[in-house]
Amino acid sequence: MLMLLVGMVAFRLFQQSDRSFRDQNLIVEMQQNVRAVATQIADELKMGGQNVPIYNSRFDSAPLEAAQMILNGSDGSRILFRSGVTNVNGRSTGPPLAFPIGAPATLTNVSNAAAFQAALGAVPPPGRFVYIYGKTQNLWSWVRAEVTAISTTLNTIAVTPAQSGTMGTTFTAPVSVSLEEAISYRLNGDAILRGVVTNFSSLTSPTMSESTIGENFTGLQFAYFDRNDNAITPNTLANRAQVWRVDITAVGQTSRNLTNGTRPTFAMTVRAFPRNAGVE
Repeated sequence: MLMLLVGMVAFRLFQQSDRSFRDQNLIVEMQQNVRAVATQIADELKMGGQNVPIYNSRFDSAPLEAAQMILNGSDGSRILFRSGVTNVNGRSTGPPLAFPIGAPATLTNVSNAAAFQAALGAVPPPGRFVYIYGKTQNLWSWVRAEVTAISTTLNTIAVTPAQSGTMGTTFTAPVSVSLEEAISYRLNGDAILRGVVTNFSSLTSPTMSESTIGENFTGLQFAYFDRNDNAITPNTLANRAQVWRVDITAVGQTSRNLTNGTRPTFAMTVRAFPRNAGVE
């Protein structure tokens, strides 16, 4: 009888230890999951505006949708922003160096044309654009143009200019060329989705292809601030143009119930300063 009691006590202690170990694993897994996702979002937001002609657009008479870092549709639960995550860019020495809106043109002597073709294909899908930017007679300007063909043999990119800065579309020196890209993040159910733009024909409602980067989340919030730390609601173009900092709060929960039947949560807030937002 004594041996039986000792065995029962030992078994109960083993059960308690096993449950405690399992619970701790679930909690650590949840915390690591939240940290990984929040850090990824913050890291990509820090690259916001990369390969976008932020500096050139400072010379525009007013903010223009086609050159904004924070995109329409961003709010407290979702963010969309331009960022050259693949860093596809190059230079074109021309000719031509004039790109009237709506007039098909061909960028010639393009350095790194192979990278553009690798990203888009020789015949890109509809709705993919490049930025063309450089010096004009009126200081600096930019053009946003849809890509229609890419040749690595000729080092050319055929484009149709769609929008431009207010300082003109004729450049006086070789231009920079960069691929327009955009990213989005949002919570859907208990999953955090990351989107990449596949069609940017609509400036205010681009088509995104989304994939899951994290599960078991209960919250994802974004807070926007200007350079004076004033809170901003990004519901207008003028407000989005003032975004200087974004705070991201991600809240996760354990993947299943703990021994006591609960699913505890863990929240993490990280602060991101898109480095290109400060370009003057």
